Amino acid sequence: KEIAHSMITVSDNTSTNLLIELFGLKEINLVIKNLGLKNTQLKRKMCDFKARNNGLENLTTPEDMALFFNKLIKNYGKQIKPENIQNFVFNDYDLKTASLEMLKIMTEQKDLEKIPSGIYGPDILIANKPGELTGIRNDAGLIICAEGNFIISIFAEGVYDELEADAQIALLAKKLFEYLKTI
Repeated sequence: KEIAHSMITVSDNTSTNLLIELFGLKEINLVIKNLGLKNTQLKRKMCDFKARNNGLENLTTPEDMALFFNKLIKNYGKQIKPENIQNFVFNDYDLKTASLEMLKIMTEQKDLEKIPSGIYGPDILIANKPGELTGIRNDAGLIICAEGNFIISIFAEGVYDELEADAQIALLAKKLFEYLKTI
């Protein structure tokens, strides 16, 4: 649990690689496939520049990340409310509690420059996982509030000004959230 926490909240590559080593690429990709994520593949460990130079790249899409968050909601079985996450205590492994545990970890995200920077409020919880490489900025998350659960997934590539890209992702997330609340 602590390794997964570091992997998610601070994008710790060593933690990610430990989990890849523990579970194995084949098994992780089987779970990805079983979740119905059609364009997501884990092909190498993090910071494996030799594998990357040989064309092995980890892949996902905004659609797959939105589907992942939707699966977490469905596993819980109903609309998730802020208090469901805030008062959650892990006690047994089933889909419902595992989904809430994952979301709780994501609400403790430390990289707040993207979606959380554009959407905030005292009664709003955001469970998100940003990503970034040189020229790439991404964020996908579940906004949990009284009005409902909203999934936003924004990916940008060809980025030359990373701070500006983060600000634009935050602005787009804010506009999407305001729109989604009206429909």
